[in-house]
Amino acid sequence: PARAGGELSPLPAPAPSGPPPSGSIDSETAGEGVGSARSARVLVIDDEAPVRELVRLLLIGAPATLTAVETLEQALAALAKDEHDIVLTDLHLGEVLGWEVAARVRARWPRTTIALLTGATQHVDREEAAGRGIDLVLAKPFRRAQLLATIEEGMRLRSQRNG
Repeated sequence: PARAGGELSPLPAPAPSGPPPSGSIDSETAGEGVGSARSARVLVIDDEAPVRELVRLLLIGAPATLTAVETLEQALAALAKDEHDIVLTDLHLGEVLGWEVAARVRARWPRTTIALLTGATQHVDREEAAGRGIDLVLAKPFRRAQLLATIEEGMRLRSQRNG
C-alpha cells in the first residue's frame, strides 16, 4: 500500500498455513472444556496417522501442547525429553498393546495420566484397565468435547497425584 508521498509500506507477513512443524501444536489461547491454569502437555500414541491428525485438529484453540507419535519407542523418547501431563494411547499399536504402553509409562512417570483410545470399548473392562495402569478410556470415534473432557479429567487426576 502507498503512504502519503508515494512510498510503499511493507505488507504484513502472511499467516502460516498448514500444520505446525513436527506435528505439534502449541496454543495458549483459552479453550472451552479444559480448565487448567496452564497448558496441558498431551502425548498421543497411535499408529494411524488420521487419528493423530484428528487429535491435532481437535486441539486447535485449546490450551494444550500436543506431541503425536506412532510407536511406543517414539513415545518413550518424547517422554524422556519432556514429561507430559497426559498420554493418550491406542489399544492396538501394531505388535504392542496399550497395556504395555501404560506399564512402561507408569513405571517411569508415575504421575502421568494415561488414557486408552479404543474403538473396542465393549471389550475393555474398566476395572481391569485401571488395574493395568489406565486412568481413563476414550472411545473412538470421539468428538472435540469428549477429547477436551478427557484431558481436563486427566489434568485433575495428575494434580491429585502431585498432592
